[in-house]
Amino acid sequence: MVEVIQNPNANSQLAPRISLESLVTQILNNKSAVDITSIDLIGKSDLADNMIIASGTSITHIDTLAEYVVRELKKAGVEILSVQGKPGKWVIVDTAEVIVHIFHPEQRELYNLERMWQADFTEDDDADLLH
Repeated sequence: MVEVIQNPNANSQLAPRISLESLVTQILNNKSAVDITSIDLIGKSDLADNMIIASGTSITHIDTLAEYVVRELKKAGVEILSVQGKPGKWVIVDTAEVIVHIFHPEQRELYNLERMWQADFTEDDDADLLH
């Protein structure tokens, strides 16, 4: 798990440390994202440690949320691997450790990632399905 210094300008011994998952959640809250959910992917997927799903109220809000997440994470020294879907009703920000999905509520309901990833599913189950 990556810990991020919340204020990179402060003395690193005194600056509070926060997990990347918590930082992303805080960033989304700051810009009024709706229904923020974090899903632990450890043991379910090698894609990332966490998936954070949030909704925006319009395409403009979704794009603003994505831009703000990227900007604030870069300020904290987090590498952004990719941003996909801009402008759109579903934007993905990938940091390797955390994948952030920002949806329009209709798309979120349609794809229902929470249901899929919160199921009791492990990588061993995946291997069984392939054989």
